[in-house]
Amino acid sequence: MKNYYETLGVSEEATQEEIKKSFRELAKKWHPDRNPDDKKKSEEKFKEVSEAYSTLSDEAKKAQYDHKRKYGDVPDGISYGNYQGVDISSFFPNADFYNSRRSRSRRIRGPDIRMAVELTLREVVNGCSKVITLIRPVKCNDCGGIGLKGEPKACSNCAGHGAVVIEQVGNGVVFRTQTTCPHCYGSGYDVSSRCKACSNGLVEKEESLEVKFPAGITDQEMIRIQGKGGESIHDAGDLYIIIRTKPDARFFRKGNDLGSDLKVSLKKALSGAEVSFEDINGKTLLVKVPRGCQPDTILVLQNQGVKGGRLLLKVKVDMPTLNNADIQKISEILPE
Repeated sequence: MKNYYETLGVSEEATQEEIKKSFRELAKKWHPDRNPDDKKKSEEKFKEVSEAYSTLSDEAKKAQYDHKRKYGDVPDGISYGNYQGVDISSFFPNADFYNSRRSRSRRIRGPDIRMAVELTLREVVNGCSKVITLIRPVKCNDCGGIGLKGEPKACSNCAGHGAVVIEQVGNGVVFRTQTTCPHCYGSGYDVSSRCKACSNGLVEKEESLEVKFPAGITDQEMIRIQGKGGESIHDAGDLYIIIRTKPDARFFRKGNDLGSDLKVSLKKALSGAEVSFEDINGKTLLVKVPRGCQPDTILVLQNQGVKGGRLLLKVKVDMPTLNNADIQKISEILPE
């Protein structure tokens, strides 16, 4: 039997999202139009990948395939019996199965979603609001999120339990093995009851959401928005937004301090002066440069950083272009 997991390069525990992602990558890689120099091989590979995905992306086909890989085809002479102790809620995670006390009492929570949002340093310093777009799983409108359409019908082979017991007699001994029902593939329901519009009660939906980012938020910090993760039949998961700060051409941040360079002419550095500086918000500040200020001196401005932090300005002396005569005059008055 072909190993579809190996064909797609995923493990047997891979999620549907991982299976879908791997298929898309391999389908692009082996598409005949992308491999004109070896079209025959690419067509074969593309067919293998498509065949594997067709089975593993369908829960019912996947369950049947896994059953055959594990137990093989059921031979003649082996009988099936109903198994009364199986929790089958994992096949339809959103369904409230009537025969399972556990599934009625257990609240199912949707998955959390994590996404990164880039902010400019100015937005980080002042705080801002942004409209973000995300794709998240939500309850299917056709079935209300349970994954079943209409009145559910119990599987006649396993009486709705999703599992059966295989009995084999050998040397006067009866061997019983629990296994997935081959008729409903573990769902406990007639497969015709499954909703055709969704996968296990969920569909992907693109949504826009306005998010407020507080002033002074830090790089890699996370904002939690409750109930905006993936949905389920009961409770939705949460959305976690991870902050990424874009590099700024003029400023850098260290804690609540901001840093930048302050360009000063040689004359003003020597004689002292007030120099104009444009802060991160475009406001003009007057910075006092002391007489005889040395290059790379750090000038500190209080309450001009993040949330009352400091603004640290490193003095960069702008050397003028001088002719030989000027250089001679200056060299005569400068100390050795």
